[in-house]
Amino acid sequence: MHRQEAPTAPRWLELALIFGIGIVITAVIYAPAWDCPFFADDYQYGAIGEMNPFVHFATPHVGNSFYRPIVFLVISVTQRFFGSHTWPLHALHYIVHAALGLLVYLMAYRFTRSRVAAVFSWGFFIAAQGAAHGVASNDTLTQLLSAAAGFAALLVAIALTGLRVPPVDTTGHTRGSISRGMLIGVLSALCLWSKESGIGMLVPVGFVLVWAIWQRRVPIGRVAPALISMSVSAIAYLLARSVASTASLHFGDARHDLAVGLVTVKNVGMMLVAAVSPLSTVQAYAGATNKDYIVLGVFAVLLTIAGILVSLGLRAKAGGPRIAAVGLAAAAVVVCFPSALQNRVSELYAYNCLPFVAILL
Repeated sequence: MHRQEAPTAPRWLELALIFGIGIVITAVIYAPAWDCPFFADDYQYGAIGEMNPFVHFATPHVGNSFYRPIVFLVISVTQRFFGSHTWPLHALHYIVHAALGLLVYLMAYRFTRSRVAAVFSWGFFIAAQGAAHGVASNDTLTQLLSAAAGFAALLVAIALTGLRVPPVDTTGHTRGSISRGMLIGVLSALCLWSKESGIGMLVPVGFVLVWAIWQRRVPIGRVAPALISMSVSAIAYLLARSVASTASLHFGDARHDLAVGLVTVKNVGMMLVAAVSPLSTVQAYAGATNKDYIVLGVFAVLLTIAGILVSLGLRAKAGGPRIAAVGLAAAAVVVCFPSALQNRVSELYAYNCLPFVAILL
């Protein structure tokens, strides 16, 4: 009797191919937005060629009260060298989106051990409607970069703790813990300094590290460098933000004011719906307003299919697959915060939960 060999891990050539195809598909889908002129609030994001990083990281921004220094610097650089052209920004959008798609492929394969399932998750993420706002707009590199860095940190944390299906025993192993821990810290900093909504992306990272210790899967010494580097990044971010940001948190009626209650549930629901449906929630709202029953019917069918797929995932056989499915579903909800605590959110914020939804489906 021949013993069935375990599937081999993705090779570099395979990963390069996935990444390259992802860029091509993204470029084809979003070609109409290539070099789209700046408009509306896009002008708030540049300091018109300001090349001094200190201005972006340590002083209030001249155009708005947000604290997103990495992307402010990137946009300033593109304005200095390319003027009002936006194609360099869209090229970066394509690269970051394709890179996150590659990470989705890797995580899907890690939990399914199936290239078919991994390709499905990757394809859904690359072409999903939930990515449209983030990839097509001019001023949304903040969202893309923050989500990609946070998801990358999660993938490194999962590898560090040996979480996969089937699980890997990492008890007693400490090799690579310092380098991986430092990498998690760098990715955490990139996540936070790109956009404040990255806070939600880092919650699953911290949970994975603490849960691994609690379950005695790994010794504390293996994950301590990661926890310390994450803490240092978070403290440094909060200190810098307290100096350079003029934004303040308070309850009120404005769009970005805090709101807790049914509006929070509505915001989370809207982001999850936007992530699973190939149709925009704006299209669904327009269909409801105009009594376009065809659009509403298609929207309902798509949501039903997504609901069935998610239910099948959550009802997977006991053990690793079910735990992975429940974890992905929980992460998809958690990363909606703190954005969901605003009075109103847009489909842009659905980008945070899109990677988890893609793998869960």
